[in-house]
Amino acid sequence: MCSHREVYEPLIPGLRGNYNLEDWCFWRVTPARRFTDHVMMLALATALEVPLRVERVRGGYDPDIYTVPGVPRPRVTLLYSANHQEIIYPRASQREHAADQGSNQQTSQRKHPADQSSSHQASQRDDPADQS
Repeated sequence: MCSHREVYEPLIPGLRGNYNLEDWCFWRVTPARRFTDHVMMLALATALEVPLRVERVRGGYDPDIYTVPGVPRPRVTLLYSANHQEIIYPRASQREHAADQGSNQQTSQRKHPADQSSSHQASQRDDPADQS
């Protein structure tokens, strides 16, 4: 945030009075388990380049926080409730679910060479004497 102060300073009321952006970040952003507001979420989404949407439990509309050209909708949605936010994971489509199931079955059917006995492994190797 401090690297892009021209973007964030106008969004934070009360700056330039008794404290500056560095002080504000030290007291509001750096400590763990602090309330996160729109300015902080904007900075995080922009820094990570992750399109972000915040949905409110009690309704109301917030525009998407960060968007990328060519991405029709945000990839991450947070549900804002009281003083915390939860990640909402999208439900996989039937096609994605079927593809995941097929991939899991193929993976489980493949055996790792270490799972086979050494005699079985030896019988599977090509004998160079057989090749002429």
